[in-house]
Amino acid sequence: PAGSVLGCGIYTYLASLVMMPVYWLISVVPLLSRRSIIPIAVVTAAFALPLTLLAAWHLTHPDRYRDIVNAYRIYDADNLNPLQGVRDLSSYFSLGERTAVYWQAFNPGRWFFTGDSSLVKSTRLVGLFLMPVAPLLLSGIVTAARSRTPMHVVLLAGLLTAPLPEVLLAQPEIGRWLVVVPFVVILAAI
Repeated sequence: PAGSVLGCGIYTYLASLVMMPVYWLISVVPLLSRRSIIPIAVVTAAFALPLTLLAAWHLTHPDRYRDIVNAYRIYDADNLNPLQGVRDLSSYFSLGERTAVYWQAFNPGRWFFTGDSSLVKSTRLVGLFLMPVAPLLLSGIVTAARSRTPMHVVLLAGLLTAPLPEVLLAQPEIGRWLVVVPFVVILAAI
C-alpha cells in the first residue's frame, strides 16, 4: 500500500514528480537489510503501477515535458535535450547556486523568525514554525540521530530532502518545500 500511495502522490503536485521517487527510495533503503528482495519488489511494483498512466500520457503529449521545464525555468528545453539539461544543471555555476539555496532552506531565521522573503507568503514577523518548536526539533533530531532506528533514519532523510524542489528550481521560496512540515512535527514530537 505505501508504494501505491507514493505512486499516486505523483499526481498531487508538480513537486511530487521529484519528491515521490525520493520518498520511494527512502522507503526502500530500510528494506535492504532484509534477506529477501520480495518486499522491495512489492513496494517498487506498487509505486510503478500508477506511473504507467503518467508514462502513457507523456507519450501522447510529448510537448508537455518541454512546457513544464520551460515554465519553471529548470533549463532551456527549447534548445537543450534532457541529457544536455542535466549537464546544464550539473555545471559548476548551477551546482553552486543550488547549494546556496539548499543551505538557505535550513536557515533558522527563516524557520523561526522571519519566514519567507515574500510579503505575499509571509508576514515577516514569524517564521514557518513558532519558536517553541526549535528546542523540541533539536532534541528530536539528536534523539533520532543517536538511535538510528529505520523509522528515525527515514524521518531524518525526509527532513534533509524536503528542500529538493526548491533546490531544483533554484528559487528560495518556502512554499516550494512545505513537505518539511510533517518531518519537523514528528521529529519535534520525539
